[in-house]
Amino acid sequence: MKAAFWLAWQELRRRKARFLLSIAMVAMAVSLCVATELISISREAAIAAKIDNMGPGIRLVPSGITASDLARFELGENFFDHDTVPKLRKSLSKRIRALEGRALLKYEIEGVETPIVGVIPEDVVSSFKALKNLEDTDAAIGIDLAGRLGKKVGDSINFRGHDLKISSILPETGNVDDISIFMRMERLKTTANNSGIVNEIRIFLNPGIPSEEVVEYLESNFSSLNVIVSSRGDVAEHEIGYNLEQYCWVFYF
Repeated sequence: MKAAFWLAWQELRRRKARFLLSIAMVAMAVSLCVATELISISREAAIAAKIDNMGPGIRLVPSGITASDLARFELGENFFDHDTVPKLRKSLSKRIRALEGRALLKYEIEGVETPIVGVIPEDVVSSFKALKNLEDTDAAIGIDLAGRLGKKVGDSINFRGHDLKISSILPETGNVDDISIFMRMERLKTTANNSGIVNEIRIFLNPGIPSEEVVEYLESNFSSLNVIVSSRGDVAEHEIGYNLEQYCWVFYF
């Protein structure tokens, strides 16, 4: 065995140039694979952010609330129990990549009836970092509402006798967010004087998980909620993830 290694070493010394060239080619191949994987990860992250801005594939609202009620922010006094979000997060842990509970209310702000969204910053699924960085007395407002009220960043907005500082004006989304005010859930609970306030749960599925499977599970095990499915949910959460994976393998070979 030692003789074989010695002979191999002598052969490598005599053909040093070819040996170094081989090492360089292997290094280039490894670098190409790593670069391809990094490009794929970046592409997936960018597409996931675009998808998240479109909203989740599945929304849950209390039983009796319809998709039309949700679109108009007219959910009345119907709220989920305090333990609904933790129960769902635990039971769906293998099927979802994120679950976000929100409070959707509607109040008059400076003479304008305005959708109010209470969020938990650490649970927010959005490409807008401002929503993840909200402080207790902050508010982020949609771009259309800012124009309607004549507000800019740094101004105050009065909500039920409490002044909130506008920390951000959110970019245009083309949906109801453009006319909404976002604040921390705890602030909204205190100001609205309501401890049980979560009335929308947004579910973001793992790639490869069809929405029908999750909907069937939810309808069979949670009678106190109504499941609203986005028509683009499976395309966004399932097909795009699969296609990106195939793209990555084709690029390798």
